[in-house]
Amino acid sequence: RRFTGLVVPNLTASTVIRRGVSSLSLAGGTERRDEIEEGTDTLTDAQTGELVEFRRKINRPRPRNPYVSANFAHEPSAATAIHLNARFQRNTEDFVQTNAVFPADGPERDDRLFLTATSPRYEVGGDISRPVAGGVAKFVALVNRRQNETLDTALERTRGVIGGGFEQGTESQRNETIARLNWTRANLAGFTFETGTEISLNSLDYRLDLFILGPDGGRTRRDLPIDDATVREQRGEIYVTAGRQLSPALRVDAGLNLEGSRLKVRGDTRADRSLNFLKPSLTVDWKPGGKWHSQVSLRRTVAQLDFFDFISSAELSNGRINGGNANLVPQRAWEARFTLDHPLFGTGLIKLDAGIDHIS
Repeated sequence: RRFTGLVVPNLTASTVIRRGVSSLSLAGGTERRDEIEEGTDTLTDAQTGELVEFRRKINRPRPRNPYVSANFAHEPSAATAIHLNARFQRNTEDFVQTNAVFPADGPERDDRLFLTATSPRYEVGGDISRPVAGGVAKFVALVNRRQNETLDTALERTRGVIGGGFEQGTESQRNETIARLNWTRANLAGFTFETGTEISLNSLDYRLDLFILGPDGGRTRRDLPIDDATVREQRGEIYVTAGRQLSPALRVDAGLNLEGSRLKVRGDTRADRSLNFLKPSLTVDWKPGGKWHSQVSLRRTVAQLDFFDFISSAELSNGRINGGNANLVPQRAWEARFTLDHPLFGTGLIKLDAGIDHIS
């Protein structure tokens, strides 16, 4: 129940069916989250600090995200198991923003912003584990598909008469397919050992249409730098990690990942490039005595790119244009961490954490 008295009903249901070492879980829900938000905006000139306009806003988002999901598990043992998962969700949203606008220079306005969005998505995945060569081999696969359509309309109104505005429509298809194979062994010549490889195919097909609306209802298209494009990525990674207890007080874990990807951008622009990253890691865990415990780690990380950052878009509610960049590279970082802790008053713990990141 919202503060205005609005009641938002929801329905969820789930069940688990077990037969020996197998189980099937089924679930579904409506996921309605109607909201009402009130607030103000004060827009000032960035250089002079003078008031441009003051706005009183009421937002009414009405998201609807019904879903169904199923999960199957067959687990005779920890080393022998099969899992299958599936989920379908249809996200829709109707959003209305009412603005009472008080410009520093000019007549008062009662602007409106309308947004509709539809985003069906499904995900299917699973894994299978089997004993191999004294360890456990595991294969994981995932298919994720997301479609999205939006329509944003911003209207400038003075005393109920439309004086102009903007309209933006988008269509996008986001695909992700991942396959991963790894092998772990708890004791390989005294080491805990894991190695594996992962292959990922990612893509985004995107189109945006931005129009300026005139007082007479006319629509004039405005081109953005990258508003019709396709992004494709082929990414692969191989890794190996090993750890060993050198003494009752000292343990060392180390790893090495090699990641490579190939990116292609087509449409309004053309960009091809290959990226390769070496990602080592080292962790030393030491218990010097007297119940003291310390740990030092160093690793290199590489973030994943957000494909939507390649594409241009407009934010109609605040009049901002976001320019796409077809030559993005992922954020890279060297991350160093130090931890020191000691028991305190029997059941307590005093702990010091320190870290530094060098980010590119």
